[in-house]
Order: sequence, then C-alpha cells, then structure tokens
Amino acid sequence: MSKIILMALKICVLVLLFLTFFAALVMWLWNWLIPELFQGPRISIFQAAGLLILCKILFGGFQKAGDQVSHQKKKYWRKKFEEKVSRMSPEEREKLESRFKKWGGGDFWKKDTDCDV
Repeated sequence: MSKIILMALKICVLVLLFLTFFAALVMWLWNWLIPELFQGPRISIFQAAGLLILCKILFGGFQKAGDQVSHQKKKYWRKKFEEKVSRMSPEEREKLESRFKKWGGGDFWKKDTDCDV
C-alpha cells in the first residue's frame, strides 16, 4: 500500500474518532440536561453527530480559520472604523480610546501588522 493511501486512511480514522468523541460528549450532555430541565427526549449518538453537523452548518460554516474571506472582512471593517475615527475631533478620539482601554481593547489602537489597509 502506498504511503499516500496509508496516510489518507489514518486521517479518516482520526476524523471518525474525533467525530465519535464529540458526538458522545454532545449525547452525554444532552441526555444529562435536556430531559431533566425541559422534559425533552433522549438522543442517540447518531442524532448527536447530526446535531454537531447541523450546528457547524448553521453557526460555523465551512471556512478555514485563516480563510481569505475572513481576512477581507477584517480589512473592510478596520478601514471603515479608521475612516470614522479620522473624522473625529481629538477629544472624541481620546474619549473613545479610553473607553476601549476600559473594556480591555487597549491593543486595538496599535496598527495591525497582518492586515494592510
């Protein structure tokens, strides 16, 4: 068997193991909480896997973390924010900066190096 086929087989097995683990975790949490709190039904591991996939589709999409689309969105919103800040008076800018620092966003005012606007 070639190395590529063997590596693909290992990856498939690992993906199935992770999916099974997370499906079992969702099933355990669901069966522990939902019937007790809301008198809901108990679910099987296959239903838990279906819930995981449904949540991924509805809330997560299928984009990679460093995908170009998310990078473009970040550039767009940073540019839009910087345009708004540039139209502010120095007093307004200082007030906004202090509010950001108060909220824990002190590093926001530093220029983002991986996002060229």
